[in-house]
This record gives sequence, C-alpha cells and structure tokens, in this order.
Amino acid sequence: MSIEFHCPGCDKLLSTSDERAGWQAQCPQCSTLVTVPLNPDTPAVLDPVVGPTAPAVGDTTPSDGSCCPMCGAAVYSVSGRCAQCGERFGVDAAESAKRDLVYAGFGVRFLAFLIDYVIAGLIPGIAIGALLEVGDFAGDFDDPADETWFISMILGFVVDWLYHAVMESSSLQATLGKMAMRLIVTDTEGRRITFWRATGRAFAKILSGMMCSLGYILAAFTERHQALHDMICGTLVVRA
Repeated sequence: MSIEFHCPGCDKLLSTSDERAGWQAQCPQCSTLVTVPLNPDTPAVLDPVVGPTAPAVGDTTPSDGSCCPMCGAAVYSVSGRCAQCGERFGVDAAESAKRDLVYAGFGVRFLAFLIDYVIAGLIPGIAIGALLEVGDFAGDFDDPADETWFISMILGFVVDWLYHAVMESSSLQATLGKMAMRLIVTDTEGRRITFWRATGRAFAKILSGMMCSLGYILAAFTERHQALHDMICGTLVVRA
C-alpha cells in the first residue's frame, strides 16, 4: 500500500510506502520538512517516491542503505537529485557522466577570470591593505610597508581560495565570474567536484601562474582546454 499526500509547502503530490507513515521527510521539490500522514490513501499513481533527506526517528539510513555520494544525506529513490545538495545519483549520474561536454575556450575563461579577479582578488586586496594601514598593524615592524604587503597577500590568497573552493564545489559549480559566462567546473566525467578537489585546484593555480602564467595559457592549446591546474586535479571547465 502507498500513501499519497500534498506537501504543505509547495502543494506537490507526494507518494511513499505506508511503512513510512509518521516519518519526517523533506519534500524533494521545495525542501520543506513534512510528516508523512498516518492514514493511507489510494495506491500511488506516480512513479517517483518521496525522496527525503531526513530519515525517520530511530533510523540512520534508508532500508537499502542509500546515501547521497556528495553530502551523505539519506535518499529513498533509485535515481535523481539529492534534495539537500543537488548532487545527481543513480541513473541520472550515469547519464550525466555520458553527456557531451562543451569545453570552455581560453577567451571565455579569461573573461571569467577577470571578473573573479576583481571580485575575489582586487577588491578584497585593497580592503585588507587599507584596514592594515588604518589599524596601525605595521607599526610593530622594522619595515612596515613590506610587512603590510606580505600580510595583505596572505589574507588575499585565503579569501581567493575559499571563494573558488566553496563556490566551485557547491551545487552552483561556478564562481560569479564563471556564472556570468555560463560556465561550470566538473571532474573529467562531467560530475560535480568535492571541496577538497576544488581546494587542490586553487593551490595548483600557483604552479599555473609561474613562468609568465604559462600554465593558464595551456588552456588555449590543450584538447579539452585544460589549464595546468585542471590537468593536475582532473577538472574541466565546461559550458553550463
């Protein structure tokens, strides 16, 4: 038997097994936390089942042990998107990996880089330098100008690292510059990357910037338009 009910948040018709009556679950469309009603209705006519990310009280995983490969949230359907982080799994993941990827060329990647440089590099760098000067931070050192510059560079790199790593590993898969150019970052099979891979990619850019930014220029000549840091970390920049 199945239970059919409407989500109180978006009015989407949901269907699940009567064994989950009384369970708390998250609507796969609007993420509203709902309680499955106790009274069964007519058998479900929809193919999809409820895909909650919050398991029932007393349970740690669904009956088949399925969890989202990205965030670990419980999932109750054989394929689809995780309602919590947006990761594809099951059949959808396989189809996603097989889809034709349109690699982003050097020109559009450079434009995205310029936008991100202003947002996460230039503006934070100026702000951090000004704050250090105003805060009289450099007054404790023999060479205040050099120390202020060094601290500004370190803090600026931390801001740039977190900006890229967090956004490129999120469900958006892109920084603001890449979003403006309609680009996303994926692994070599078109899947979303983890935070740690995005972190490695951010640090590998140090190597790409050496020798007159030769590592970045490689994106203009490689088959899949990969820069040096993409090759090191197994990532691609593709059209969204």
